[in-house]
Amino acid sequence: MVRQEPSRIILSVEDDGHGFDTRRVRGLGLVGMEETGFITWAAPFEVNSRPGSGTKVAVELPLAS
Repeated sequence: MVRQEPSRIILSVEDDGHGFDTRRVRGLGLVGMEETGFITWAAPFEVNSRPGSGTKVAVELPLAS
């Protein structure tokens, strides 16, 4: 899903896969996305998942004023 608001763009991707424990699993893909979001765009980055359910990754990208 992509949604634009006056001051930001919200991007989220969701699946209905196996999920994982976000407190224990930090693969290079997620670490890379977090670093890119925080460093490049100063954007909040969130991963919601748990074993046995899907995963949702969301980032809020600020828009220039």
